[in-house]
Amino acid sequence: GHEGKKVTSNIIRERLLSEAESNVAITFKENDKKDSFEIAGRGELQLGILIETMRREGFELSVSRPKVLYKIQDSIKLEPIEEIIIDVDEYYTSTVISSMNKRKAEMIDMKNIPVFPPDDIDPPTGELLTPTGLAIVSCLAEFSNPLMNLKNIYYGLGTRNSEHFPNVLGIWLGNLCESSSLIVLETNIDDTSPEIIGYVKEKLMNEGAKDVWITPIQMKKNRPGVTISVLTNPQSKIILEEILFAETTTLGIRFYPVDRIEVYRETLSFKSTLGEIRVKIKKIRSKTVSVSPEYEDCKLVAQNLDLPLITIMKQIENEANKFFNV
Repeated sequence: GHEGKKVTSNIIRERLLSEAESNVAITFKENDKKDSFEIAGRGELQLGILIETMRREGFELSVSRPKVLYKIQDSIKLEPIEEIIIDVDEYYTSTVISSMNKRKAEMIDMKNIPVFPPDDIDPPTGELLTPTGLAIVSCLAEFSNPLMNLKNIYYGLGTRNSEHFPNVLGIWLGNLCESSSLIVLETNIDDTSPEIIGYVKEKLMNEGAKDVWITPIQMKKNRPGVTISVLTNPQSKIILEEILFAETTTLGIRFYPVDRIEVYRETLSFKSTLGEIRVKIKKIRSKTVSVSPEYEDCKLVAQNLDLPLITIMKQIENEANKFFNV
C-alpha cells in the first residue's frame, strides 16, 4: 500500500536490463525517447512475477494490457509454442496425455524416473536427492539398462555418514553397443472373434507399434485363445495400452523391456527391367550382405503383368544383387 520511491525511467530501465541479462526468457525493448519499455516473456505468470518483484523492491510503474506474440510463417499465423515437463505418478499419465492432446500438444518423451529410497532401510534415509538435482537429472538422463562395453567404474563419497547405508555414488563409464531399448506388451484373449483380432493388430501398427504378432495358446478350462504381443517404443506404451483395453476384452496387460541389436539398413530404389523398384539394403561393417525387394512394389508389378508374385520377387532380387554388387 506504500508508494514506490523508484519512479524514474532510468532506474526502471536499469532494473529491466539487469533482469534481461540474467533471465534468458525475458527480452527487452525501448522506444526512441527511452521513456517506455516493452518486455516479452513466457506468459502472463512470468511477467506478473517480475512486476510484483519490482513493486516489492520499491519501483512504481504503470503497466499496459499484455498481448500475445504470434509468428507468421508461410502466411500462417502460429501460436506460441512452449515446452513443459510434467511430473506425475504413472496412474495419471493417460489423463495428462489426453488433456494435452486437446491443446494439440506433442509428447516428445516420457520417462519413468526411479527416485525412491530402498524399502528395507529403517529409519528413513532423509533427502538423498535435492529437487534441483532431480530436475537436472530428469532432463538430461535416460533411465534404462543399456548394453555397453564397460571401460571404468568411479565412486564418490558423500560427507554425511549413515549407520544404515553407504553414502556412495557410483558411475559406470562405457561405450554403447548397437542396440535399442524397446517394450513388449502382451495380453491373452479367449473370447474375441478373429475379425476383431485382425482389426486390433492393424490399428496397433497404425498407431506406432514396431511389430504385432498373434500366438495361439491353450488357456484355462481348455479354451483355445491367442496372445497378442506388441513391440513398441516406451513413448508409445500408454497409447497402445489404451487401444488394447478399448478394443479387446482383456482386463490386464503384461509388459517388460527388451533390447534389440540391429544392423544398418536402408531403402533404396533402382531401375529394374520391370520398372522402378524399392529394395531394402542390409549392411554389416559397411558391406552390403543382402538385398530384399519391397513387397508392395513387387505386388503391384505382379498384378499389372498378371504373373506369379514369387516369380517377380526372384527376378527383382537377382537383378538387385547384380546392381548393388552383392
